[in-house]
Amino acid sequence: MTPQRGEIYLVRAQWRQCMDIRPWVGVDSEADGTAVVGVLVSSARELYDPRRHFLIPENHPDFMATGLRRESYCWGDEMPRVGIARLGKKLGRLEGQLLRAFNAWL
Repeated sequence: MTPQRGEIYLVRAQWRQCMDIRPWVGVDSEADGTAVVGVLVSSARELYDPRRHFLIPENHPDFMATGLRRESYCWGDEMPRVGIARLGKKLGRLEGQLLRAFNAWL
């Protein structure tokens, strides 16, 4: 199973000085199907920068499909490569207008 763009999984990945399990949104898969590239998700609102990050507002009509618990944003400064075997639980996905806005942001 190769994750599709916009699908949200839990992954253990390096972000800043932390190696935590956090949500991650798939962007693209590698040709051999062994890994995917994506963006990490944070809910640390005090670090949100609208010039660099993609907001996933909890009042958006498509928010429920994400499986996220609160307003979050995608951190686009880095796109970590994650091996398929390292993907954790699938939380949900970006859908509808939220997915279209995410694609435009990329």
